[in-house]
Amino acid sequence: MYRLYRHRFSKAIEAECQIDPNDPYDLNKHLPEGNMEQRKQPIWKTVAYSVGTAIATIAMLFVGAFLIDMMGAARPHGDYPSMVDKLWYVVSLGWLF
Repeated sequence: MYRLYRHRFSKAIEAECQIDPNDPYDLNKHLPEGNMEQRKQPIWKTVAYSVGTAIATIAMLFVGAFLIDMMGAARPHGDYPSMVDKLWYVVSLGWLF
Protein backbone atom coordinates (compact mmCIF):
# COMPACT_ATOMS: atom_id res chain seq x y z
CA MET A 1 0.00 0.00 0.00
CA TYR A 2 1.27 3.44 -0.89
CA ARG A 3 1.40 6.19 1.65
CA LEU A 4 0.97 9.73 0.47
CA TYR A 5 3.53 12.19 1.69
CA ARG A 6 3.03 15.89 1.36
CA HIS A 7 6.21 17.87 1.57
CA ARG A 8 6.10 20.82 3.91
CA PHE A 9 8.63 23.59 4.14
CA SER A 10 9.96 24.82 7.46
CA LYS A 11 8.29 27.81 9.08
CA ALA A 12 11.35 29.98 8.36
CA ILE A 13 11.10 29.31 4.62
CA GLU A 14 7.33 29.82 4.65
CA ALA A 15 7.84 33.19 6.36
CA GLU A 16 10.32 34.22 3.64
CA CYS A 17 7.83 33.39 0.90
CA GLN A 18 4.97 35.59 2.06
CA ILE A 19 3.53 37.86 -0.63
CA ASP A 20 3.88 41.59 -0.06
CA PRO A 21 0.41 43.14 0.55
CA ASN A 22 1.14 45.86 -2.06
CA ASP A 23 2.42 43.48 -4.75
CA PRO A 24 0.81 44.49 -8.09
CA TYR A 25 1.39 40.96 -9.46
CA ASP A 26 -0.58 39.23 -6.71
CA LEU A 27 -3.17 37.29 -8.73
CA ASN A 28 -5.39 36.86 -5.69
CA LYS A 29 -6.02 40.63 -5.64
CA HIS A 30 -5.34 41.76 -9.23
CA LEU A 31 -6.79 39.42 -11.85
CA PRO A 32 -5.32 39.64 -15.35
CA GLU A 33 -7.69 40.99 -18.00
CA GLY A 34 -7.03 38.27 -20.64
CA ASN A 35 -10.12 36.08 -20.90
CA MET A 36 -12.23 38.42 -18.82
CA GLU A 37 -12.46 40.79 -21.82
CA GLN A 38 -14.49 38.23 -23.75
CA ARG A 39 -17.38 38.70 -21.37
CA LYS A 40 -17.51 42.40 -22.23
CA GLN A 41 -18.07 41.79 -25.96
CA PRO A 42 -21.50 42.58 -27.39
CA ILE A 43 -23.79 39.64 -28.06
CA TRP A 44 -23.75 40.24 -31.82
CA LYS A 45 -20.01 39.54 -31.92
CA THR A 46 -20.46 36.27 -30.07
CA VAL A 47 -23.28 35.24 -32.42
CA ALA A 48 -21.25 36.29 -35.50
CA TYR A 49 -18.22 34.28 -34.36
CA SER A 50 -20.41 31.25 -33.62
CA VAL A 51 -22.16 31.39 -37.01
CA GLY A 52 -18.84 31.92 -38.79
CA THR A 53 -17.31 28.95 -37.01
CA ALA A 54 -20.30 26.76 -37.92
CA ILE A 55 -20.13 27.80 -41.60
CA ALA A 56 -16.38 27.21 -41.74
CA THR A 57 -16.80 23.77 -40.15
CA ILE A 58 -19.48 22.76 -42.66
CA ALA A 59 -17.36 24.08 -45.55
CA MET A 60 -14.37 22.04 -44.39
CA LEU A 61 -16.57 18.95 -44.09
CA PHE A 62 -17.62 19.44 -47.72
CA VAL A 63 -13.99 19.84 -48.80
CA GLY A 64 -13.10 16.61 -46.99
CA ALA A 65 -16.09 14.79 -48.52
CA PHE A 66 -15.11 16.03 -51.98
CA LEU A 67 -11.55 14.74 -51.49
CA ILE A 68 -12.87 11.38 -50.37
CA ASP A 69 -15.11 11.26 -53.46
CA MET A 70 -12.14 12.04 -55.70
CA MET A 71 -10.09 9.25 -54.13
CA GLY A 72 -13.01 6.84 -54.57
CA ALA A 73 -13.44 7.85 -58.21
CA ALA A 74 -9.75 7.23 -58.88
CA ARG A 75 -9.99 3.60 -57.73
CA PRO A 76 -10.48 1.25 -60.67
CA HIS A 77 -12.89 -1.21 -59.10
CA GLY A 78 -16.29 -0.58 -57.62
CA ASP A 79 -18.76 2.26 -57.58
CA TYR A 80 -18.51 4.20 -54.32
CA PRO A 81 -21.39 6.24 -52.86
CA SER A 82 -20.93 9.99 -52.98
CA MET A 83 -19.95 11.44 -49.63
CA VAL A 84 -20.87 14.94 -50.81
CA ASP A 85 -24.42 13.78 -51.61
CA LYS A 86 -24.73 12.13 -48.21
CA LEU A 87 -23.37 15.21 -46.42
CA TRP A 88 -25.74 17.49 -48.39
CA TYR A 89 -28.63 15.22 -47.38
CA VAL A 90 -27.71 15.75 -43.71
CA VAL A 91 -26.86 19.48 -43.90
CA SER A 92 -29.90 20.42 -46.01
CA LEU A 93 -32.14 18.62 -43.50
CA GLY A 94 -33.46 16.31 -46.20
CA TRP A 95 -33.80 13.60 -43.58
CA LEU A 96 -36.57 15.58 -41.85
CA PHE A 97 -38.95 15.58 -44.82
